Amino acid sequence: MLTWKLEDVINGSSTRQRPFMDKPTKWRPTTPAEMTEIRRELEEVLAAPSFANSKRYPAFLRYVIEKTLHGHAEELKERTLGTEILHRAPDYDSNNDTIVRVTAGEVRRRLFDFYHRAGAEHAIHISLPLGSYVPEFFRVEQHNPQTEIATEAGPYSGRLDEGNLTASHPATPGGLLRRLA
Repeated sequence: MLTWKLEDVINGSSTRQRPFMDKPTKWRPTTPAEMTEIRRELEEVLAAPSFANSKRYPAFLRYVIEKTLHGHAEELKERTLGTEILHRAPDYDSNNDTIVRVTAGEVRRRLFDFYHRAGAEHAIHISLPLGSYVPEFFRVEQHNPQTEIATEAGPYSGRLDEGNLTASHPATPGGLLRRLA
């Protein structure tokens, strides 16, 4: 569930355009249909400007996702990624050439940016956790906008109507707080 600060609700600086979401649930696709969902999400991520304007980062992300979906996640090691994706010699020194770690870090950053901007409302999220090259997949449950909003001042019950939040709370004058877009 999103948590809004009272002053953000009053001042209109909250993320009211986004649906209310629970914490993403880690998910492992097992059926061909679920794997197709992941591939569809991958294509949407790769179409974003932060990935579309690069050759290395989309290739890296596509490779690790496909290896994972095909059941070969154990092959996602630094040396393998360096030789298979980044065209390093098989005997390259990964201690001196940090290209794989740098690329993975940049992919993580770009995924984070994507899911906190354009992809925030997506039902599936892809993550590349720190310390690993194996991607993780999450399902994000989206709820009916009539829900409870937790704030620092206490719970509100309210609804979202065309971008306007109407919420009842005993601490507000008259018990009603209305924020217009």
